[in-house]
Amino acid sequence: MLSVIRSLQQLLYFVAAAAALLALIFAYGLSRRFVDKIIYLVLAARKVEHGELDEQIELESEDEFGTLARNLDSMRQEIKLTLTQKEGMIAKLTVRDQINRAIIRQSGNELLKQVLTIILEAIGAQKGSIMMLEPQSLMLVLKVVYDPEQDHEPVNVLEHITFSIGEGIAGQVAATGEAMICNDTRSDKRFKTYRFQEMDQRIWNMVCLPLKVDDTVLGVISLDNKIGGFNESDLAFVQDMANQVAIAIQNAELYERSISDGLTGLFVRRYFEDLLDQELRRSDRTQMPVSLMMFDIDHFKRFNDTYGHQVGDWVIQKVAKVAKDSVRDVDMVARYGGEEFAIIMPDTGLDAAWQVGERIRQAVADSFVFHEGHKLKITISLGCAEYPSQASSKQSLIQNADTALYASKHKGRNCTTRYQPELAAYEEEVSGS
Repeated sequence: MLSVIRSLQQLLYFVAAAAALLALIFAYGLSRRFVDKIIYLVLAARKVEHGELDEQIELESEDEFGTLARNLDSMRQEIKLTLTQKEGMIAKLTVRDQINRAIIRQSGNELLKQVLTIILEAIGAQKGSIMMLEPQSLMLVLKVVYDPEQDHEPVNVLEHITFSIGEGIAGQVAATGEAMICNDTRSDKRFKTYRFQEMDQRIWNMVCLPLKVDDTVLGVISLDNKIGGFNESDLAFVQDMANQVAIAIQNAELYERSISDGLTGLFVRRYFEDLLDQELRRSDRTQMPVSLMMFDIDHFKRFNDTYGHQVGDWVIQKVAKVAKDSVRDVDMVARYGGEEFAIIMPDTGLDAAWQVGERIRQAVADSFVFHEGHKLKITISLGCAEYPSQASSKQSLIQNADTALYASKHKGRNCTTRYQPELAAYEEEVSGS
């Protein structure tokens, strides 16, 4: 009996030990699963903290750990979206700032070239172009193009590329005022195959947007060849830039009209006198001379009386173009009034100004306008004066150049005269008599 009791005790001890061991093993396994989940969530949270937001946070569990994982992943996605939007806003503001700087520093085609380059770089496209709408002909005319495969500016072939309203993708964008995406130019029937086939083959996708202010289309911008194609996000990004450029173009055109003569495109007298003020102040600072040329068309009244005002306008336009083509970029040519013109020549002395005048005079004398099959010859008379050696103010400089012009008239016209003090005395003597 005693031995049975001992055996029973041993069995109970064994069962108890086995139960304790099993409980320990179960507890270890259960805690290990908890620890693994906790470690996973801690590591995931650290990745989010350090900006590693691409990897999904996921636990295949329906307990509290699974809920925590899902909440953490939602937070990861929200942070990623916020950062993406922030990066997009920073990129947009950066491009806007670059365009604003270009607008301040440049104008005309140079501005368009710079703006096109900025937008292409921002969007990741390889080439592009800007076409402007000519109001009178209602044609889109290519103004600037960026193409790394071309080692020259858009001249000759490129400058003759035009689109009618509604023609091709660019023409449709101009007609509708709505942007268009074409990610396969080979199969998209909207894409116009131009007569220069080689150039067409270098464009495989494009996005084309209107340059418009309110409902007025000024032109179109085309961005071409982006790896992976264009999407609506690209469209939204570039449209904002296009709107900014369109406003700058419109403002520049309005300003240009306010300072330019409608018939000749030269500066108007009011703006010319502002420029002369600026140059005289610059001359005072730099101690460099400024010369002023005044000239007018000989016997201009005869053109109007004999052939009519239309021919008179042609004569004025011809003289304006010759004068503009005969001077440096820094020289400023203006229509001073009627058939009279003026040129400001910075950093130019009297003798050099006289040589410029002779060059213009000869070029005009070699030119002509046609009327009913006849060549009508043109001549001009010119006078020049220098600041500060011959004038102390804007008014006296203009007066002295005009006096020299008056002397050219008295010499028989078709000549250039340098101002000299004795000319003023001669003019007073002639006027008095």
